[in-house]
Amino acid sequence: MSTPPSVDQGVGSRMRCRRIAIGLSQEKLAEDLGTSVYQVNSWEEGSVRLPPDQMLRIGKLLGVNSKFFFAQADPIVSVTDNDTDKKSSFEIKSASQLIMATELSRLMRGFSGITNSAAREAVINFVEAMAAALDETNSKSKNP
Repeated sequence: MSTPPSVDQGVGSRMRCRRIAIGLSQEKLAEDLGTSVYQVNSWEEGSVRLPPDQMLRIGKLLGVNSKFFFAQADPIVSVTDNDTDKKSSFEIKSASQLIMATELSRLMRGFSGITNSAAREAVINFVEAMAAALDETNSKSKNP
């Protein structure tokens, strides 16, 4: 058995990253696609090529367009606010942005679980204060 081209591994890796970022299990994705967990795992590992029709279906389930699966492209990622059902889209142009999108998705899922408005405001204030403090620290280290 020959080694699959690296493009298959890249597609699978990006599929897995996005699935994890939105909190979707392999089992749920397999169920939604009408396939097996083994098949989903094979696509994610890049040991089996993801068919184009499945790529389109998976893209819809993961909230991305088909460009997302190819590292050379600037993929579009959609995030839906659970409270308002408002969808936001943004481009991911690098691996670090993909990681940030994953972190953002985790943060949004956690934040949407906070129902107390005072607690939500406290989280917002904390994050803004932390960002400002880190920005100030970085500025001082660049301009001593």
